[in-house]
Amino acid sequence: MNTAISSLSLMVTFLYVLVMIATGAAAAVGKSNAQQAWHSRSWIILCLLFCLLIISRLLDAEELMRDNLRAALRADASYDNRRDFQRPMAAAVIAIAFSIGLAWIYRVGRRIQGRRNIAVALALICGAAMLFLIALRMISLHAIDALLYGPLKLNWFADVGLSCLICVAAVLYMRIVKARP
Repeated sequence: MNTAISSLSLMVTFLYVLVMIATGAAAAVGKSNAQQAWHSRSWIILCLLFCLLIISRLLDAEELMRDNLRAALRADASYDNRRDFQRPMAAAVIAIAFSIGLAWIYRVGRRIQGRRNIAVALALICGAAMLFLIALRMISLHAIDALLYGPLKLNWFADVGLSCLICVAAVLYMRIVKARP
């Protein structure tokens, strides 16, 4: 395992710190301006998610977990057959994420109104997508890895893009809330 943190990883960690600050500030602004309780709770959850992502990046926890899983599979002589359980696991994660995502968007999308609520909902959707991305990286099926780490680098675009969207949603939320009398 490589113990040095790459410059790209450090930049993403810095982005995570900015998102953590923005979501923490959004929680504080929501609470101090008597917004709906779910707003502050949502921002706090996202802030905690990014705290964990920072720690994970700095400790290279995902790679460590993948290395430990590979070592366990080799010790069990199951490494060559890993795709037999990776495929159904990947399919299950994709199906569950898709189903939950559609149900949540349908349920919330029908009744959500107001820019503040939309900003919080967008941030939550992006946070859930981050968790989905992490799950796909952990499963590490060759076909998924080819998409995530291939020439398009979808992993980095998704990771950075979702983080930026959450940060923008938090900043917009704070501007909207502060602008209201």
